[in-house]
Amino acid sequence: MTYKAPVKDVKFLLDKVFKV
Repeated sequence: MTYKAPVKDVKFLLDKVFKV
């Protein structure tokens, strides 16, 4: 992954994807 995002952002995104 070339996109460097904070762990919080990644966790939030993952949580959102997994929640949906």
